[in-house]
Amino acid sequence: MDGVLLSALCAAAASELERKLKSGVDAAALGETFTVAAGVLALSMYCAVSEPSEIRAFAAGDLSVTYGDGTSGAERLRAAAETLLAAYLEDQGFAFRGVPG
Repeated sequence: MDGVLLSALCAAAASELERKLKSGVDAAALGETFTVAAGVLALSMYCAVSEPSEIRAFAAGDLSVTYGDGTSGAERLRAAAETLLAAYLEDQGFAFRGVPG
């Protein structure tokens, strides 16, 4: 990976995570946790653009091939990055609401 690409991916990852932080949470205050999460997210971005498409299933006559579990390495890395900062990120659309009863 060249330095220009690495720099761009790291900047994009840090920017994406900063936008997702809860109001009042400062990325710098999170220290190494934020840095590691941004690095993992940058790696996921690199994998997303560089890894070959994952074949889920292929069949030809009596031969069949299944590869992977349907989740790419990039998706697993992205989830890991967001898990590292889960306590500091805004809710991602999930809401638990009471049911009148």
